Amino acid sequence: MKISERAVGDICVLDVASRMVAETPERVVTIVRQRLRDGRRRFLLNLESVHHIDTTGLADLVESLTTARRQGAELKLVLVTRHVHELLRVTGLAKVFEIFDVESEALASFR
Repeated sequence: MKISERAVGDICVLDVASRMVAETPERVVTIVRQRLRDGRRRFLLNLESVHHIDTTGLADLVESLTTARRQGAELKLVLVTRHVHELLRVTGLAKVFEIFDVESEALASFR
């Protein structure tokens, strides 16, 4: 998994690519925790390039959301692939996350 980071105003956008699986050392929650320590409070995870996710990847998303909420921060998802969206739906997590189809709409939702 590859995670690149960019800022759009005060929103930390994490572009996640490839596979979110147990075998990958990089985790979204690690970056979310670092940025929370830096004072960031708004996170948008772009999952457009995530082609496969396993239970470890789902746990990473849930842990990221939980970590953010516990510190009064927001975390939302955008451009979720069909495969990932189906897993979120089946597990009931689609009701837990705010999910957007368009990045500009997701960014505007933080205002």
